[in-house]
Amino acid sequence: MRADKSLAVKLRLQGNSYTQIQRKLSGISKSTLSVWLGGVVLPDTARQKIASRVREKSLLGLLKRNKNQTFLAEKR
Repeated sequence: MRADKSLAVKLRLQGNSYTQIQRKLSGISKSTLSVWLGGVVLPDTARQKIASRVREKSLLGLLKRNKNQTFLAEKR
């Protein structure tokens, strides 16, 4: 197995997203990561880490949108 592929699998099992892995392994596309990591079964800890990060980012996005909508409404 290629060294970068084994590192990608290790990072994924730790709960890193494809984007995070791509940043650490410069030159590897997300489509390549998808092929490499498609069959990787994540442990519960990694799944929870990813889910909590998704929730956090979603909440931040909603707050940002709400703040912008309030600003636009007050401007009218």
